[in-house]
Amino acid sequence: MNMLFSLNTPIIIGLLPVLYIHGAWQQPLTTRTNSFPPIDQVGYLGKTQFGQQPDLINYPQQPSLQNHFPILEPNGTTSNPPPSSDSDSDHTTPFIVSRHWGNLSPMYSLPVNTFGIQSGPEIPLGCSLNQIHLLHRHGARYPTSGTLLPQFGQAIQQAQSNGSLQATGDLAFLNNWKFNLGSEVLTPFGRSQMFQLGTSYRQKYGFLLPYDPDQQPHEEQKTALPVFRTTSQHRMYHSALNFAAGFFGLPIEGKYHQSIIIENKGFNNSLAPYLSCPNSDRPERAQAGSRASQIWKEVSLKETQKRLNSLVSGLQFSISDINTMQALCAYESVALGTSEFCNLFTPTEWKDFTYANDLEFWYSSSFGNPDSAALGAGWAEELLARLTQISPTKSMTSINLTLDANPTTFPLNQTIYVDATHDTVLTAVIVALNLTSLAQSGPLPTDRRLEPRSFTSTHISPFGAQLAAQVMTCPTAPGSSSSSKSIRFILNDAVVPVDGLQGCEPNNSTGLCDLDDFISGLESRLAEIDYQDTCFGTL
Repeated sequence: MNMLFSLNTPIIIGLLPVLYIHGAWQQPLTTRTNSFPPIDQVGYLGKTQFGQQPDLINYPQQPSLQNHFPILEPNGTTSNPPPSSDSDSDHTTPFIVSRHWGNLSPMYSLPVNTFGIQSGPEIPLGCSLNQIHLLHRHGARYPTSGTLLPQFGQAIQQAQSNGSLQATGDLAFLNNWKFNLGSEVLTPFGRSQMFQLGTSYRQKYGFLLPYDPDQQPHEEQKTALPVFRTTSQHRMYHSALNFAAGFFGLPIEGKYHQSIIIENKGFNNSLAPYLSCPNSDRPERAQAGSRASQIWKEVSLKETQKRLNSLVSGLQFSISDINTMQALCAYESVALGTSEFCNLFTPTEWKDFTYANDLEFWYSSSFGNPDSAALGAGWAEELLARLTQISPTKSMTSINLTLDANPTTFPLNQTIYVDATHDTVLTAVIVALNLTSLAQSGPLPTDRRLEPRSFTSTHISPFGAQLAAQVMTCPTAPGSSSSSKSIRFILNDAVVPVDGLQGCEPNNSTGLCDLDDFISGLESRLAEIDYQDTCFGTL
């Protein structure tokens, strides 16, 4: 069953609501501005001259995102001072708490060779870039609905109100602590992440634009405006807008088109495919990661539970409460800039927290879940359509054919593609593309923390995560005058080998795969994925 987009349902093109009515897009004529009077009425702009488009990706050194201004790293306490190094590595690598929050960590640039490829994200010498395909996660957000954080806050507030709470030592702050987080939407830091991501992509890939967005496009150039995609969810839409503000600069009106795909049950959506795959919501599938993670929490947090319970009277913390306090460190930090909860835990406890998140993702949204390939197949199918420039006319996956078969909403001639999605979709796409190097260390055990391991959610799906496909033309041999097109994938600024697809031989120096071989291999991979049986068959 392939649910289709309603023909009279609003989507967004060019930041104004658009209706598809009687076979044509109808766009309102109203616009809004916060400027008064509007700047085009004021005039007096002074002299202006725009320069060339940046092409930083062609340079041998690339910028590296390593800090998360304005988030404060924990300063520790008398009984739990901040670690000066990572005791599991070479004792010289600084231990950075914000890199041990799993999918709640802010994205940072992974070092070269993280996934076994010696090359960085810069374009290899002698090659020229043709296209960039970006699939990115939204920016940092408040907790989603259904988490245990609000209930924990209510329990603390009740104990404060009835006078039973007596917290001492490192927990003394709980005597006056309040739960003040929102729900679901981007935090100010999350907005800045998306703006920064947009800015960095303009710096790296601006030269690929077929027009100059800093100047008023000519009539013939307006047809070349790129279509970027996101979903209707609040944080998704605003992630897309903040990305666009960084990429194009304000105002963004008239510089690109923003396609918004409804994120709700009853609508196919490759950027939120779980909503059109009923079996993925069945407890035996959807909760597999939670069950595995809980087993590990019971193993890893017992001593932590004893230590923290010794500092409080009036209530006793459960294992889930301890894990919630670790999550509060991450959520308060990305929302408020700092958190007292961050000082409560040791480096080992933070690594165990990351591992709990890794178990959740492995068994619910990645290689350890039989639904993952089917859920990621929709975006992989769309990537194939863009690479072959063949519009999908039929599909048994999560793609929305009403949109994807329409060149207005799903063009095939762009040099820059940008899609915003969720963390679980990124991990599912990785499975659909069969990027098996991330599963090289095998299934994650629940009775111990696997070290080292190839799969960690901090590396794969943090806030602002980026999976980019670079399509480029390279010489067929060093010094050769003949050339061919190749493709490779960059995950959070580290090259990922494309060695799980038939025909893509491992290339440890660049990570490149011949484009024709990749297309053939991806077609074979998609043929292996039975979306209908996975999503609608009998379990």
